[in-house]
Amino acid sequence: TSQSTNNYLSINTINLNNQTFDIYMINEEPVGGFQISFSGVTITGVSGGLSDQNEFTLQFTDDMIVGVSFTGGSIPKGEGVLATVSFSNIQEELCIVEGQEETVVSDDQGLEIFFNLPDCYNAEDANCADECGVCDGPGYFECWDGELVCNLSDCSNQSSNNYLSIN
Repeated sequence: TSQSTNNYLSINTINLNNQTFDIYMINEEPVGGFQISFSGVTITGVSGGLSDQNEFTLQFTDDMIVGVSFTGGSIPKGEGVLATVSFSNIQEELCIVEGQEETVVSDDQGLEIFFNLPDCYNAEDANCADECGVCDGPGYFECWDGELVCNLSDCSNQSSNNYLSIN
């Protein structure tokens, strides 16, 4: 829901190979629950992020994710990845759907918190995937032994923390 506010939701780190994207949140007050609807994609799962860290129960349908704490907990004010969404069947435009029936974020008392929502991600215009399929990602990392990997954790063990990002 858009209104004059410094609270934001955005679609980040779209990984076309793994078929995942992150929902990034900046919130000026604690969040007690959320429902976020999408168009242009079929949702196949949701997990992780601030939701898991704050013991939220996450559920999904083919076009919506829902997160709530059944223990009365909340996500403290701040910013970070709210959750990682798994998907299939991405269309040209991936959008967070506006509207009170579609996307709602509430405080720990159940009152709506107004959030600015992003423009739609346009796959045709963006063409933002790096070699690893991550939108605006760092590309391959070169391990100490010269191997190119998408995740530093995939490098074979070496005592040095040296790596090089190749774009």
